[in-house]
Amino acid sequence: MNYNLDYVACSANIYQVSAGLTRTKRGRICCYGPPGTGKTAWANWLAEQCSMPALVKKGSDLLDKFVGGTEQNIAAAFEEAKEKEMVLILDEVDSFLFARENGQRSWEHSLVNEMLTQIESFDGLLVVSTNLMDNLDPAALRRFDLKLHFDYLKPEQSQKLAKEQAKKLGLSALTDENLKTLEILTALTPGDFTAVARCHRFAPFERVDDWLDALKEECELKQVKVSIKIGF
Repeated sequence: MNYNLDYVACSANIYQVSAGLTRTKRGRICCYGPPGTGKTAWANWLAEQCSMPALVKKGSDLLDKFVGGTEQNIAAAFEEAKEKEMVLILDEVDSFLFARENGQRSWEHSLVNEMLTQIESFDGLLVVSTNLMDNLDPAALRRFDLKLHFDYLKPEQSQKLAKEQAKKLGLSALTDENLKTLEILTALTPGDFTAVARCHRFAPFERVDDWLDALKEECELKQVKVSIKIGF
């Protein structure tokens, strides 16, 4: 599925923000919100709009088993992005910016401090993403020029995307009843549509109702995970 700003439910004007960053090619942006809402996808799309290569790093890319190794990897990532004029994209940044008050070991404080120092001095375009905004160190939030909340799709976005996807997948047009079903699926994300489209490749849906049921299941899985997490 091609990236489309029309299917981003963001706390800010994502069109305006994207245009401004494309023009200046500078900024330290923190994207937060539920999985599948398009945070990392937007960062990669933004790099394309800026005609800049993207340097994408996840927690597993930077964490090192040796003392001091993680800090060196963090510094090296920022240095590479600076030297090669790349958009630095840090996924799962909560792995490095967790509240230091929760850190129990000295090396945990050290890696948070290293990340904060690198962010503070970075003068290029940095986009980080997290599903766990509440876990970030308060000092980290002050270092970002903008915090963007990526949320679940609004009903009108879900309906528009569903019409587009159903057509692409060769399914029948959505009925008014189908559209009403989408209205009650309040936890839909672009990632859900992508996952169901991948499933359609090897297990094609014969009816549009079956496809909608698959989208509904994606939403229900999220609710189950939330219930387990909070102990219900």
